[in-house]
Amino acid sequence: MMVYLLPNEISCRLIKLVDSNLLADIKRARDKNIIIHRGLLVELYKYGVSNEQLPNLNALAHCIPGAKYGKTDIYWAIDCTIAQLAGYFDNIIKAAAEDSGSSGSP
Repeated sequence: MMVYLLPNEISCRLIKLVDSNLLADIKRARDKNIIIHRGLLVELYKYGVSNEQLPNLNALAHCIPGAKYGKTDIYWAIDCTIAQLAGYFDNIIKAAAEDSGSSGSP
């Protein structure tokens, strides 16, 4: 049985899973960039993301600063660097922390 030790930061955890080839819809490209396929949307919809919130893969690409949406081989996908993807997650975590810190009494 293999045991994977995951880093504490969410973005680093994702990269560890990608590098271990454990995610079906997020892979490494030949140039070491991250490629995100449409199947990720299906998974996100299963966990409560609505079609209105995230209608397509291009919409997700617009959320990741610097990411590109286009055709890779035969599939449409998002192409981004590790730094761009990590920045996206870091911004989400920061916003969530600020939202949870701003609730309640002053």
